[in-house]
Amino acid sequence: MTNSNESQPYKVWFITGTSTGFGRLLAEEVLKAGGKVLATARKLEQIADFAKNYPNTARIFALDVTKPEQIEAVEVLNPVALAALGLKPGEVCVI
Repeated sequence: MTNSNESQPYKVWFITGTSTGFGRLLAEEVLKAGGKVLATARKLEQIADFAKNYPNTARIFALDVTKPEQIEAVEVLNPVALAALGLKPGEVCVI
């Protein structure tokens, strides 16, 4: 799983709904392949295993897309959260 930018071999994925179904399967496959994932779910405890099993490549966020305050609070665009993954603003490649 590489992209055309040689200085950044893996894409960064922002995936919503990662507690079950397709969102979870996609996050698992991206992480297994060495990609970086910003995973969201309504309940953090349902995706805590991503952060535990992939501490260097996964970040988890509580997000209920029906709640504007949670949308605004997601730290995906926060430079500090991105820096923890070795990223800069604008480097989230796949949403």
